[in-house]
Amino acid sequence: MYDKFFTDLFTEEEADVVVIGVPNGTGGKEYVDSLRKQSWFVEIFDIYRKRNLFDKKVCDAGDVTDHKELDRKLTEIFLKRKVPVIITKGDIASYRACNILKNVKVISFDAHTDLLDKYTDPKIESIDGFRNERENSSTWLRRTVEVVGADSVCVIGLRSVDEDTMAYMEKSKILHITPREIEDNIEEVKDQLGIFTQGEKIWVNLDVDCFDPSIAPNVDYSEPEGMTFRQFCDVVSSFKGRIAGITLCGGNPMQGNVTEFLSVRSLFELLSKI
Repeated sequence: MYDKFFTDLFTEEEADVVVIGVPNGTGGKEYVDSLRKQSWFVEIFDIYRKRNLFDKKVCDAGDVTDHKELDRKLTEIFLKRKVPVIITKGDIASYRACNILKNVKVISFDAHTDLLDKYTDPKIESIDGFRNERENSSTWLRRTVEVVGADSVCVIGLRSVDEDTMAYMEKSKILHITPREIEDNIEEVKDQLGIFTQGEKIWVNLDVDCFDPSIAPNVDYSEPEGMTFRQFCDVVSSFKGRIAGITLCGGNPMQGNVTEFLSVRSLFELLSKI
């Protein structure tokens, strides 16, 4: 049963939410399958709100490794008005989805911008499982901006950026929110995000390095001073639109690791907004 994410009770036709594994890159298959197994041990009941986080029907549609096949599968899911959840190591899958949706607000929980125009290195190639300096997990959000527009993009949890990219973000007026801003002005941040998402379709890219390494140590690019889980929940509670899909990414395979438990629990929090 652990080869499916969260449940094996529903068919794809019956489901509201369709999970797709994209096990690309070094350790990709191990990581995706470990998240699947971990999902069976995470409780969806929220003790603070005294309710289940979501009551949707979930189906795991298995794995795809080719991006053309991923595009085809996502298109099929969108046409059936279902919500795809992609579990993978690299953020590039979010670009594939947003390139299909087009009219969507994009929220990227990430320590990094992923807004480089061109970039590649051996680590990025090992995460994505291919070499393409214009379309990879360091450039995916730049390509997405070209599709949806800079005013439809928000990065939350940002704390690692170079001067040139910062200048690009400021010139383009891309909304970005740091963990310190969340800690110091949570109500202002929630108001901003409420306006940003009001009545909109939202694609969420959840790179788990948005969290502080003290609670998410097992990620590809660890950065100090990240978000807490409570801050994440507060931010998600401010969304006023409808989540149209999610990518969960950024972790390293280590079965039973606290990072994976946090990843799945955070995904359940997002699913409660569908």
